Amino acid sequence: MLTGGINEIFARIENIGTNLTIDIIKGKYRIYNQNLKDSVMYKRRSSKDSEITLNEIKNRTGQYLLDKIQMLEDPYPNAYIKTKDNKKLLIRSAKLVNN
Repeated sequence: MLTGGINEIFARIENIGTNLTIDIIKGKYRIYNQNLKDSVMYKRRSSKDSEITLNEIKNRTGQYLLDKIQMLEDPYPNAYIKTKDNKKLLIRSAKLVNN
């Protein structure tokens, strides 16, 4: 399993993309037809998808919540919880520790 914040993930994507581009330039690739019948389409995320709900806090693991916070680092809409007065408390980083 890959771990890290969004910047680390983007750095890995950049490295992989660079290597793939070099392989394409060198002609080291194979063409495959995509099976559209097996493809999955997802709707665009909204800022509402960044909310960490009370239900998630009660029913999800600490690792799940940490992963959600890390995948929502800048430039994405940060993870947040809603306060009693309907304000958003942004969560820009987190650390998982054992008791």
